[in-house]
Amino acid sequence: MKWFTPLKNFWTKCPKGKRIKLIVMLLLIGTILLLFPSSPSKKASNSPPTNMINQQNLPTREFEELLSKITGHEVRVLIAYADTGEVEVVSEETVTAETKSATGALQQKKDQKPVLDANKNIQIKNKHQPRIKGVCVFCFAPYSRETEELLYRAARGSLGADLHTVEVIFDSYPAH
Repeated sequence: MKWFTPLKNFWTKCPKGKRIKLIVMLLLIGTILLLFPSSPSKKASNSPPTNMINQQNLPTREFEELLSKITGHEVRVLIAYADTGEVEVVSEETVTAETKSATGALQQKKDQKPVLDANKNIQIKNKHQPRIKGVCVFCFAPYSRETEELLYRAARGSLGADLHTVEVIFDSYPAH
């Protein structure tokens, strides 16, 4: 029990008041850790992705790499979105009719449930990409009119952004 000896020495040298505080702190930390789930819930994994902005980050990085290769300089792209995009799911509507015995009135209740495929994933009807509010292209190189025009055309063409929403900024010092 060699590993236990330093702990035993610490415990015996520690004043009784500090021992109690230590025990209480360890119990609180343990309780807090138990409150957090160790794995994501199934409900979250079955829901469709409603935020498309996170899915846009990978193409942005590829776009930066491509612009850097074309211009021969380091290029960074910052995109501001007007919204988060939207996902429409295929759903089926069920209508149930109930007759109230006291009044004899017919009451209809509509319920919509998403349609699942064979793998129990929600079927997606349509994805609306987020609208672009603005694009800022940072080129870490001395100013060049040709490079500026190239970056404007690339941003407009590949991102579908309007000309007045694109800004190209030159800086002769590379970012680190």
